[in-house]
Amino acid sequence: MGYPPGFGDAGIIQTLMPSGGGASFAIPGALGAQEGGLIVLCAIFGVPPEAALALSLVKRIPDLVIGVPGLLAWQAMEGWHFHSRRAVADNQNEQA
Repeated sequence: MGYPPGFGDAGIIQTLMPSGGGASFAIPGALGAQEGGLIVLCAIFGVPPEAALALSLVKRIPDLVIGVPGLLAWQAMEGWHFHSRRAVADNQNEQA
């Protein structure tokens, strides 16, 4: 990204990133904990906050790419199951 940390510093940043999320277990959903921790960590190595925030958001892309379709598929399966169960119950009520 054109900022001063070398390969070793980038490795240290990458290795220490999960510790920020682990230390924020008391925050519901750890909202903003990863971003804040990465900004502080990157500041130690001379990376500006806007670049650290961009890095953090880029690291969340796989979560979105995998998570959102999975949640949509789960919702579709649950909806199908709910409606099929309801149809069976309606048929039983009509027969009674």
